[in-house]
Amino acid sequence: MGDGAMAANGYTRPPPDDSFDGTHAIAPDHIGGENTPGTPISPATADCAAILKSVGLPPPTQRGAIAGALYGSGCAAIKIFVAAVANAPALSRTQLADGLALAGQLYLSFPPGPMNVTSAANPTGGQFYRGARWATSCQCWRLIDKTFRPGA
Repeated sequence: MGDGAMAANGYTRPPPDDSFDGTHAIAPDHIGGENTPGTPISPATADCAAILKSVGLPPPTQRGAIAGALYGSGCAAIKIFVAAVANAPALSRTQLADGLALAGQLYLSFPPGPMNVTSAANPTGGQFYRGARWATSCQCWRLIDKTFRPGA
């Protein structure tokens, strides 16, 4: 199972039935970490949660609050944009991809995971992954391994 389906299943109501229990997924993001005991919250997620709390909004990892995950994605998008602008050879639309490629590895707020853009021709990042498994007991994803691994 891929990432988009993971996010969808994590927020569906009613959740998947018992036959889904134990389904494995490859997670290029933080999904599952919020439900796995002992998994630290990333500094970027903590920063985003503090910003959201200051304006009365739910943190990115709040269980059952899809709004928090959307806000977390907003924090990640802003961080990506700021990195692109800060590293762009010139502040122009055509130079933002070059700036992002020069930014190196970025640690993003939940739900996105870390990214490392190395080419302006492919500015999507997403070269990291970790395994997760659906647990019917909590109706949630839990990590099999807490460590992000570099992709091929």
